[in-house]
Amino acid sequence: MHRERSQELRYEIPPTTSPAIPTRNYLDTFGNIVRRFIAPCGDLTITSDAIIEDSGLPDPIELDANEVPVEQLPDETWCFCSAAAIRVIAESSRKSTLSRIEER
Repeated sequence: MHRERSQELRYEIPPTTSPAIPTRNYLDTFGNIVRRFIAPCGDLTITSDAIIEDSGLPDPIELDANEVPVEQLPDETWCFCSAAAIRVIAESSRKSTLSRIEER
């Protein structure tokens, strides 16, 4: 959630993980509050709940925006291309997966 919307938050149960693992929050360069952690091997459940007041109006769109093929995107745009900002890095030496998840 962006800090500008914090006044519209009506109810929140902070995120918890099962199994319990250390997490920390930070502000990204866009002002979003992001939760960061390393996911252990095996099952992981992330639970949270919130109600935020919203006008229901759609976000503004750029009708004149150009579409660029993925292979032509500059390197600095890749941080915006991961679904829900999930980055998975395979660690071949342990044959496990480390996950860093950024909550917006």
